[in-house]
Amino acid sequence: MNNLIKAEFYRLKCSVSPVIKLFIILLDLCAVATTLYGGGQVFTYQGAASQFPMTTMMISLFVASVIGGHFTKRTAHYEIMNGTGIHKCIWMRLIFYVSICFGAYFVPVAAVLLFFDHSLRCLMAVGILMMVFLRIMSFVILSVMVIKAGEGAVLSFVRLMLENIVAIMSMSDNEDQLIEMSSKIIAIFGWMPYLECTIISNGLMDSTLAVKAVIGAIAEFALLYFLAYTSYKKKWNIRTSLGTIV
Repeated sequence: MNNLIKAEFYRLKCSVSPVIKLFIILLDLCAVATTLYGGGQVFTYQGAASQFPMTTMMISLFVASVIGGHFTKRTAHYEIMNGTGIHKCIWMRLIFYVSICFGAYFVPVAAVLLFFDHSLRCLMAVGILMMVFLRIMSFVILSVMVIKAGEGAVLSFVRLMLENIVAIMSMSDNEDQLIEMSSKIIAIFGWMPYLECTIISNGLMDSTLAVKAVIGAIAEFALLYFLAYTSYKKKWNIRTSLGTIV
């Protein structure tokens, strides 16, 4: 596993130009600043939660493009040809890219929030946001590995847009109370990360939300991991929107 991670780091270092590296650094700083200053509530977990899903998506698009590029250029297939196990291929990318994004984006955000607010509610909010971060990142990475192209990030973007629409509709005008909606909609989208962040941003967080965040993240990860493994195992060929076979 260590050799695979080192190889992925070397491949990432060699495949990204200095200009792109500078752009990535600026993108990360922009994402951190937007999260901390977003929503007009500076350095609060409510303000951070209101911007968190979209800024996490910004970070994950970079990951999707890099991993998708490996599949498009066929360099990712050398691991399998070299006899590397499928589980190792999947976990290597999850550990490598999630660790980089976690350290570059989530750790600074969490550190600033906890520095200005030491309350238990802030700690709970940071914990839930961490589960949301891991959920979105794993969704993007595993989706790209299922489709074997960078277009897998589009699925995550569309998903967040749908969740955003439901989150807006589920809140009342004064944003203090949840309005009555179809029980089926709440049952489905109440477990989704965007609505979880919306609930946090409106100060309606409780222990039930934390439990939902953990269970939802684990269940979704298990499903996508199974699909990614099956995609490798069965050698799925999926035609992307650009018309290429991957």
